[in-house]
Amino acid sequence: MEKRLKINRLNSAEFFAALGILELTNQSAPVSSRFEGQGNVVEFVLTSAQNFALPGLRSLSIKALPFDDIFIAPVQVGNLRLDWWLDVYKEEANGLKLWAGTCSPEAMLKNYQQLMNDGKIEEMLSMWVDTRTKSTFNLDTRASRDPLITGYSQKEANEPSALYPFTEFLCAVGLQNFSARKQKGMEHCCPVKSRRESVG
Repeated sequence: MEKRLKINRLNSAEFFAALGILELTNQSAPVSSRFEGQGNVVEFVLTSAQNFALPGLRSLSIKALPFDDIFIAPVQVGNLRLDWWLDVYKEEANGLKLWAGTCSPEAMLKNYQQLMNDGKIEEMLSMWVDTRTKSTFNLDTRASRDPLITGYSQKEANEPSALYPFTEFLCAVGLQNFSARKQKGMEHCCPVKSRRESVG
């Protein structure tokens, strides 16, 4: 069985979202993956000798785990624990900018679920919605805009902004067991390091 989806490898959110898909599909069957193609847009290919499927993301159970600070508490997503942001907050001069204020990972992940549709796996990373939500990791660069370039603040104008719920959700999953290796002159680098492999 094989599934293919196109990603922009220069968008770190799409890259790690693809790894999030790999993480979740491996829960149903042994799945291998590879990237094919050249240029900015490449194909992420999932293959397995067995039938495999991505679990229903909209129905996955999401629950915050006990923690001193509820706004950065680890989250149980299905049978996977997400707590990568605790590592990021400990690192000095980290290139990954995270949320601030009263949002929590649990609230953000549940918000993404509410915004998802029933799209196919091949179309998930391109699916977007207009929203005024403030509960987001802000991992996807496609949703970013510079007020100095556009000439006004979208927030102050009370305009909706684009959000890619599947990409944000799956990127949060992918960042759990893979991390970017920061290199001089680059904020994000495509090669990944599995945290599973780095233990021991």
